[in-house]
Amino acid sequence: MVAIFDGDKLNTLTVPEDLPTENEFVAAISTFKPTGAAPKLALTDEERKALPLPVRTAVPAAVEGIGPLRIYPPLDAKTEPKS
Repeated sequence: MVAIFDGDKLNTLTVPEDLPTENEFVAAISTFKPTGAAPKLALTDEERKALPLPVRTAVPAAVEGIGPLRIYPPLDAKTEPKS
């Protein structure tokens, strides 16, 4: 199918002779549905035990903050700021 426009207006529409009708197209769509059991989505306890243990990497030490320590006023008037 070829559609030629002139701006927003359809100028020419060329449709091949062998284009199926809507009913022919719908009939041609495959309605194949898989048969048989659905694939297993969970591991058994034995399968979980057979998996290798995850490799633990060293966690880097916490880095001290840089810059001046700032003490902000409390958001609640009843709370006193920590010094």
